[in-house]
Amino acid sequence: LSCSGGGGGDAESYDYHTPEEVLAFLDEVKLNYPSITALESVGYSTEGRPLRAVVISDNPGTFEGEPAIRLTGGIHGDEKVTVELLLRFIEYLTGNYGRDSAVTGLVNSRYIVIIPVLNPDGLAAGTRYNSNSVDLNRNFTTFSEVETLGMKSFSESNIFHLSVTFHAGAVLVNMPFDFAEESVDAPDENDLVKSYAKSYSTAGTFLDNLDLYQSIYMDQGTINGGNW
Repeated sequence: LSCSGGGGGDAESYDYHTPEEVLAFLDEVKLNYPSITALESVGYSTEGRPLRAVVISDNPGTFEGEPAIRLTGGIHGDEKVTVELLLRFIEYLTGNYGRDSAVTGLVNSRYIVIIPVLNPDGLAAGTRYNSNSVDLNRNFTTFSEVETLGMKSFSESNIFHLSVTFHAGAVLVNMPFDFAEESVDAPDENDLVKSYAKSYSTAGTFLDNLDLYQSIYMDQGTINGGNW
């Protein structure tokens, strides 16, 4: 069930994965790469679909104090490309481990946790929202939904040093903290968060994207969530 084998050559013919196919893909990854992968439960969706995370590390069953990274996609169910991006990244890391020195070094020195889809009900229905018609990306303050509660509990049981959530739409790196404009009440961690965001936005060809979001608040492709 290679994820790259399931996709077409262009956007109009691309065969996106269903929630069930995502779970099957993760099961196959664990079967084929048992020494560097582990599967963990994040919880269940409103309709009872499993929320699954894959751990990729040289000792995936034990957290050894390495930098722990959490990558999440499919928070908005209609942003299907975010799910595919993470499936392909899983495939890239596992398939190149032991073959590519950079990938091998990354896996050996990090505790990488990937949640390909947090909103499988929305993915199945092709909608932004979960089955309760709630935008999960706006629910991380009230945590009224089982999906965001699952993410909260899962994250609190781990020690993630860095996390990225992927979305489709505006081309930018949106930084915490969203509760106010950056100039109003920026917490002490703001400079650190901004340095990470700029490292991401300047590492490749991100800034060359012709659709890069335009705003007076943009700084090398990054923007504070409150300003946005």
